[in-house]
Amino acid sequence: MAQGNFAGIQFSYSGGNHAFFNATTGDVWEYGDHGNFRNHYRVHELGKDHGR
Repeated sequence: MAQGNFAGIQFSYSGGNHAFFNATTGDVWEYGDHGNFRNHYRVHELGKDHGR
């Protein structure tokens, strides 16, 4: 499983927002509490504005 399709994916929850972060590509997907898609963006450099 560690080498599977979801390797490097991290999960975060904060105040009604679920976020999945791919540490390899920098892609972030955000979803609401009821599974509704909110946003997708890519982090290019940690600690910098990612232009979403």
